[in-house]
Amino acid sequence: MSTASTLKERLGLPAQTRDAAPERSGFPRVVELRCLEPLAKPVSFAKALQRYGVDLAEAHKVLNDLKERGYSRLQVYLPKRRDPLEDLQGFGVAISDPYRLPETG
Repeated sequence: MSTASTLKERLGLPAQTRDAAPERSGFPRVVELRCLEPLAKPVSFAKALQRYGVDLAEAHKVLNDLKERGYSRLQVYLPKRRDPLEDLQGFGVAISDPYRLPETG
């Protein structure tokens, strides 16, 4: 029997289970992600998606869609009305909102 503990247990942090959903607060919005280049850090990208209310199962689906089709649509939760998704663009992903009307002016 192993007496080894996980790092989270040793640090007193709650363990994350597969069923644990991230906090979903903010404005829900459907966006489309398109790969501009192969994702160099898919795990970091999945963690970045969690900051926008995407659970691990959905993040895994998004990664598979990006790899197989080059794009994926998903619902994210934005903390403010502006677009704070710029950090996702650092992974080589273009973000568009297929349901937003083009701005005129």
